Amino acid sequence: MKFFVGSRPPPSSWDLLESWLDELIFEKLWKRFERWGKIFLIRASVVIAIFIFFALSFLPARITKSAILSVPGIHETYEWLFLNKSENMSAESIRKQLGYLGGNFALSFIYSLDSVKTEEERTQILNDTDLLGPQIIGFETINIPDDKLANILRETIPKGFLYNVKKIIYEDRESASLIMIFYGFSFKPTSSANPLTKNITVFCQWNAIQIKIVRELLAHEIAHLNDWNSNSLLTREERLKLLCDVLERLGAKDRYVSCYVEYISPKNESLKKYMRATEYWAEINGEYMSPVGEARNLPPKDTEIIEDVLQKMDPCYFQKIDDWQRQSR
Repeated sequence: MKFFVGSRPPPSSWDLLESWLDELIFEKLWKRFERWGKIFLIRASVVIAIFIFFALSFLPARITKSAILSVPGIHETYEWLFLNKSENMSAESIRKQLGYLGGNFALSFIYSLDSVKTEEERTQILNDTDLLGPQIIGFETINIPDDKLANILRETIPKGFLYNVKKIIYEDRESASLIMIFYGFSFKPTSSANPLTKNITVFCQWNAIQIKIVRELLAHEIAHLNDWNSNSLLTREERLKLLCDVLERLGAKDRYVSCYVEYISPKNESLKKYMRATEYWAEINGEYMSPVGEARNLPPKDTEIIEDVLQKMDPCYFQKIDDWQRQSR
């Protein structure tokens, strides 16, 4: 065929097919989607919402509440409605050190805990509670009488700390390895604390377990159940301040140096700071409550943070320790 210059060639069969597909997809199908697709999306959204609701209903209430409170928008609304000026300042400080998402995650667990509202409420609980301490299970298998360990804990651990522990269990088995994502390395813990069940478990890694070693382990784990996430006898304001103080200590030149804490290094910087803060609090408590005769190598600021909490948890604690030390000589 011949064409004049500038003329348009007749459409090929492929062009006709492409035109027909355009008409089918972008006109007929799009019109149908406008009518039925929107209805489908609405139905799908409802189904997904119902699925999420039922999935959350099978989780512990604390986890569900934390998940809801960590959602942007809900999180800020909660703070605007319920936090006072001092609490808001602490929350901003935490968010500044952990980042927006990491800070919201940490704060949501603090907000989700049902704790005392006032110092008077805490005092009433401590005075009204005939505290026998947590149930001790299984330590007789390693020649440590359960009742002896229970008595030592009542004499050397603050009353309020024991209030937040339900059971301390010895299991004659090795623990499972902790996931590297949280710590940056894999290891098998000698003991663990579960903040949901309030139980502490000691495992059989030790070849020769003595009361002194057990006390050091338990002081560390008991501190985990009495941090900003778990201590129901501290008010929300006190728990926010505690996390702020510990985060500040992590960056201090005179901080207590624990190889365990310093070795924690997941790739996420916010997670690293938070995990280090959690273990730092437990480590300095373990050092502070170490058995009689051992030196306390804690910087004054760390001692001040611990003793401020101990005074709230058991006003008679320091007198109780003095009495126990005299009896142990």
